[in-house]
Amino acid sequence: MKNKLMKQEIRETRKLIVYILAYMAVLSALTMLTAGVAEAGILPPPLI
Repeated sequence: MKNKLMKQEIRETRKLIVYILAYMAVLSALTMLTAGVAEAGILPPPLI
């Protein structure tokens, strides 16, 4: 029983890591896109 629980935890942890990596990738892509657009002067830079 304990072994099964461990496997489930590992699976959930892996899923969480994948989600975090995907989120970070999307975030960096958006940042790069925003920076590129701001440099091109098409849109005003975001007010952060």
